[in-house]
Amino acid sequence: FSALPLVRLDDGTHVIARENAKSNAFLPSDIETSFPTVHRAVCRAPEARSFLASLGLTAPDPVDDVVWNVLPKYRASEVDGDDKAYAIDIERIRVAFNTDSKAQRDKLLAALRETPFLMVIDTGDGKDYVSKPGEVYIATDRLKALFAGVPGVFVVDDNYECLRGEAVRELLEACGALRYPRPVQTSNALTWEERRELRSRTGHEETSGQNDVVIDWELLGFEALLDLLPSLSQEQRAERARLLWEALGDLEERRGRGVFDGSYTWTHYGQRKAPPFPAAFLRRLAKSAWVPDASGDLVRPALVTFESLGWKANPFLLSKIAFKPPIIDQLAKEAGIEPAALDLLRKLGITSVADLARIGIANKPAASPPDEAATDDDDAADDGAETDAAKADEEARDDAGEAEDVGEADDAQNADEATPSEDNDAPDLSLAGADEPTTNDTEGESAAAEPTEPRANGARGPRSSSGEHHPEQAARPGRRNITGQAGLDEQAKRLGRRVASFFDGVAPDADG
Repeated sequence: FSALPLVRLDDGTHVIARENAKSNAFLPSDIETSFPTVHRAVCRAPEARSFLASLGLTAPDPVDDVVWNVLPKYRASEVDGDDKAYAIDIERIRVAFNTDSKAQRDKLLAALRETPFLMVIDTGDGKDYVSKPGEVYIATDRLKALFAGVPGVFVVDDNYECLRGEAVRELLEACGALRYPRPVQTSNALTWEERRELRSRTGHEETSGQNDVVIDWELLGFEALLDLLPSLSQEQRAERARLLWEALGDLEERRGRGVFDGSYTWTHYGQRKAPPFPAAFLRRLAKSAWVPDASGDLVRPALVTFESLGWKANPFLLSKIAFKPPIIDQLAKEAGIEPAALDLLRKLGITSVADLARIGIANKPAASPPDEAATDDDDAADDGAETDAAKADEEARDDAGEAEDVGEADDAQNADEATPSEDNDAPDLSLAGADEPTTNDTEGESAAAEPTEPRANGARGPRSSSGEHHPEQAARPGRRNITGQAGLDEQAKRLGRRVASFFDGVAPDADG
């Protein structure tokens, strides 16, 4: 009987039960399939059904139905966009996915992964496509918001009602679609120099070059996303950056932490392995400006404190992406420097004195207002002139012994200070110049040369305590002994010559 066309199908034709170990007909079942099925009227009697089963006929398997009858149409160059027919096909796939047979289920998933049966949308231009599950993202609210406007990223088209719901999402995930950033393995992210550096860390820098294996990871769509961020508004940038951070948390939670590290092995008189290094997408995020600062500008993570962003903390991610430590802002404030000023320097790539010198900033003295600077110089010169004149008065009194002459000299000096001449200008009496003492000397001398109050023309003012006469070689109380210091001696000689010039009525020496 097996060679006779005894089996009557639904369409009224008769076929041989099996040919070449393949069934030409299937027994009726509760599921709808595209297989040729025995007419139901023929199978009503239990004896008839038992006879057909003895010929090798079985009920159709939903997995076989999908593999043989549903998926081939989606491998064609063009796919029919009939929404109703597509919904029926997705339902048949979902039913087949619920099979109790692990072998049949694995068979189904393998076929689904190789078939572009999913209706998707390009988030860049919004156009419709069909794609394989392993190339798309599930249409979660977070991923749709994250990749909005990003070209080349495919998200499941949830405008189709049959592609909504958690049951369908579980099916799509099982055959390769993801609801978190998709890691894409790359072997070319490390340069030859970077590989050499990794080898040198292990103490085995040489390599045969024939068995180098690099396992590194990028995230699908992230490069295009980072390129898009600068064109968004400040509010959109901040929102996208937050979504990116949360998506990285989803990656850790659902995929694990291993994808955050790359690996490198090579051979050179044995198998060698480099220590784990940050994956390519982490290196990209560290170098890219994608985090908003206080002004809304995008900067590298290292220029922003994580606490200022208001994002949910993730200790693992914070160990992989370096943000600016809060202590830097604290130290800057304690030093009287605005943290924003430091951030600006780092934005401009200025991290050393050499960088400042390159743009002409380093070692330039701070400019003071012209009027204030001139006033300060004049006051310093007048104070120095009065102090030195007092010292010269006492030296002249000791040498000449004539109080009247000393008084005249003092009056002449005071008159000269009120109306300085070219020979008695302030710079000549200042203590700055080649003979300027060191910092420690200056501190002692400023204490010993306390200036007097300003005086009117021709009037004698009160002497300062520093104007008291002290024997030669004797130290003044509370002050260092300045006798014998070459710089001060030279200044005293100059001052002496200037005082003598007033008595003699001649111009002072040229070096005075």
